[in-house]
Amino acid sequence: MVLDSTSGLDILRSIADTLAKSVAGNAVLAALVLVVLVVFVIAFLSKQQTLAMAALVVGVIAILLLAGLSVGASLPIWYGVLLGFIALLIVAGAVIVLVHGGAKPTVSPTLRPLDDATIFAVTATLKGAADEVAEFLNVPSERVRANVFAKRGVRSLQIVPRLTWQMNDPIELKIRIPIGKGVVGKAWELGKPTPARFDPQARREGWAWLGLPKREAMKANKDLRWVVAMPPTPQGTPSFAWTVDGLEDAPDAKVDATVPKLLFWALALDKYLSGVTLA
Repeated sequence: MVLDSTSGLDILRSIADTLAKSVAGNAVLAALVLVVLVVFVIAFLSKQQTLAMAALVVGVIAILLLAGLSVGASLPIWYGVLLGFIALLIVAGAVIVLVHGGAKPTVSPTLRPLDDATIFAVTATLKGAADEVAEFLNVPSERVRANVFAKRGVRSLQIVPRLTWQMNDPIELKIRIPIGKGVVGKAWELGKPTPARFDPQARREGWAWLGLPKREAMKANKDLRWVVAMPPTPQGTPSFAWTVDGLEDAPDAKVDATVPKLLFWALALDKYLSGVTLA
C-alpha cells in the first residue's frame, strides 16, 4: 500500500517527536554532545585537518538531525536554536581549519658539512683559547692543547680529528669517552665547565680518571696533567663539547681559574659550529 502524503508526514512527526524527547532527556546523548564539542575545540586549536574533517561531518549530521527533529511537535524552540547554533559553530570552525590548512610539519634544520673555512676558524679559536690559558698558567704554549668533542652513538663522545690544536697522536684522537665519565663526559652530563687535575701515577697504574674506563684512559697522552672541559652550548646544533688540556702541571686553583677565560672562546666556537654536522 502506498502511503499518501498526510500519513507519511504523520510518521515523520512521530519519529521526530520520539528523537526529540530522547535527545532532550538522555544523559548519554548529552555527554556525546560534549564529546563532539571537545573534539571540535581540539581540532580548531591544533589545526589538525583530520579532526576538523570529523567535526565537519558531525556538524552536518547534526544539522540534518535538527531538520528532522524540528518536525516533532514536542521539540522546544530554545533547544532547537541551541543545537542549531552549536552545529553551525562546528561546521564554521571546521571549514576555517580546512581552508587555512592544518598544522605545518616541523622542518629539521639542514646541517651543513664541515668545510675548510669552518675548520680554519675553529682551529684558530682553539689556538687562541690554548694560548691565553698557557699565558695565564705561565707554561709553554706548545704544552697546552685544545680539541672539540662530538657525540658518537647514544652514550659516548669522541674527538673530531679535524677540530684540534696541537693534538697529533692518532691513538689519542680515537679516545672514546662515555657520557657521565671522565672530565668531558662529566661536563656534558652536568652542563657546566669541569676542570680536573690528574695524578700521573694513577695512569701508570691503570686507575680510571673520574670513572673513565682503563682502556680509554690508556689512550691519553702520558704527560697529560690537567683538563678543563667546557659543556655543550645551548645554541649549538648539533651540540658539542670542547676542552683545553695541559702537558705541564699547574696548581688546582690556577686551573680552576681558567674557566672564566674560556667563556668568550666558547661563544666563538658556538657561532662557527652552529648548524654544522660533526659526524
